[in-house]
Amino acid sequence: MVGPAVEIAARVGASCAANDGGSFYVCEGKEVEFIGCCTVDPCKTSNGNCPRESLRNTTYSVTAHDLIPPQLCVSSDANDQWWTCGFVKPPFMGCCGINVCQNEGCPADKLTSAKLNPDFEKSKIFRTEDSNSNKLSKGAIAGIVVGAVVGGILIIALLFFFWKRRQAKKNAEQQAQPRGPGNQQEMSFHNNGQAHIMESPHNKLVSPYTSTYAPSVANTHQDYMYQPSSPSPQMPTTQWGDNGYHHHNQQRGYVPSMVSSNDHGDGWNKPPQPYMAQELPSEDVVVELPEDTAPAPAQQGDRK
Repeated sequence: MVGPAVEIAARVGASCAANDGGSFYVCEGKEVEFIGCCTVDPCKTSNGNCPRESLRNTTYSVTAHDLIPPQLCVSSDANDQWWTCGFVKPPFMGCCGINVCQNEGCPADKLTSAKLNPDFEKSKIFRTEDSNSNKLSKGAIAGIVVGAVVGGILIIALLFFFWKRRQAKKNAEQQAQPRGPGNQQEMSFHNNGQAHIMESPHNKLVSPYTSTYAPSVANTHQDYMYQPSSPSPQMPTTQWGDNGYHHHNQQRGYVPSMVSSNDHGDGWNKPPQPYMAQELPSEDVVVELPEDTAPAPAQQGDRK
């Protein structure tokens, strides 16, 4: 601040001692933030300090005594201390090399320069209104920095939490999706290698629809298995075989029932073709069978 600090001086009733001359200055923002009475403007000097020969005693209002925190001295001499003595005549405020309160003031040869306390809270009474409103204390700045760091960490943690939750939900939805028809069909045909034995046509009515085939684990070579069936009413029946034979019988007796398997597995991937039921004549029909797998001849008493 260039020029006498008239406004600041009015806060504490600061002035220069009578007949000493000089004016009250506060060089805020300079290298040495001088405070006190000087016969020259110290704020116009290079460092903002008042030359020793230009120093003058500074007085203040006793009613403002409790409003004045201790400031600092420019001198590094341990004997130079800040004093505020309200009961001396006139009251003294500033730096001196002796105890002012015991010596009724500070002699000119013991008077030294004073400067503002770097602690903003302790020196704000001597600072301008602009600096009081715009300048933050070190504690306030540290609090802002810590709050910003903690807030940033919390934001990152929340973003990570919601990202993990979204990923978990997405994975759960993918696992909950039903298998497609292709997968279900594959499971039907390849169910841990278990065999599905085709039923004999004698156990149900003949249907023009295709039957479901599955590879047999028990039979590893091509064979034919015959089994007698119980007498049944005359109805058209159809047998299927690997060689394409059609076996028909309308009479009671032994009716061959075949289940074949192919050890090469070539036939299982081909869809079976539907066989239409054919009506047979009422008389007996001789069924031609392979020689190596022909069943025992029927008993004479079984034929009608």
